[in-house]
Amino acid sequence: MILTSLLLNILCFVCLFKHFFIVIIQNYSWTQATAIFIHTFCSSAKLLKGFRGHTHWVNSIDYSAHSDDQLICSGSIDKTVRVWNMETKKQIQLFNGHSGYMYCVKFSQYHYHNHCNHVICSSSDDQTIRFWDIKNSQQLEKFNVHGIEFSPFMGGRYLCSESWDKTICLWDIETFKSLHVFNGHEGRVWCVDISPLQSNNNNNDNNKMNNIGVIGGNGYTVCSGSFDNTIRIWILKQPNNSMYSKDMNIGL
Repeated sequence: MILTSLLLNILCFVCLFKHFFIVIIQNYSWTQATAIFIHTFCSSAKLLKGFRGHTHWVNSIDYSAHSDDQLICSGSIDKTVRVWNMETKKQIQLFNGHSGYMYCVKFSQYHYHNHCNHVICSSSDDQTIRFWDIKNSQQLEKFNVHGIEFSPFMGGRYLCSESWDKTICLWDIETFKSLHVFNGHEGRVWCVDISPLQSNNNNNDNNKMNNIGVIGGNGYTVCSGSFDNTIRIWILKQPNNSMYSKDMNIGL
């Protein structure tokens, strides 16, 4: 079996422990061939690298390999964001501006590709999103929301954030300005995702709302899940922005 033929079906699981984390690769497409791969992997797998420094559970990590320095960032219940060098296994940066535990950390692809700068975006229980400049050891910006999802189009220039106030906000991270606030959920918005594909949906039913021109592109969709028991699909297009929703039976 050739390993590279399975890479499209590989999922990276992160085992998170107090004070310590490791990275494991496992195939999630459960066929006979891949089951053999999993068995072979598990029988020969070994820990490659370990990183110590956090004083509590690690909730989130992200990996960046855009330069000679392979980096990992991590966010923890200890309220810190840390950056690690994969080769040296050393912590190279620590950010401790959050007052609550970390939900999520992600490298900003847009800042690297457009400004050759490593920037981390972090979301926290303190209901803020913060942008951190690794090189200059400083906070660049703070949004009073939580949740992170970068756009898969335009180099990750746009960010969607969900909030406890029942809204989804669309941001331009080049200017750090809010482009639009999506209203419609009746409960806390817990998760959000942006489709990398354009939709051809021309739905003109009574659920259309919130007409606004936002992004240079037609038919990109944002999906949000809420404690109001619904999933809602927000369609970004010019010259307007429409929404339809699908009701679910449980809070998300």
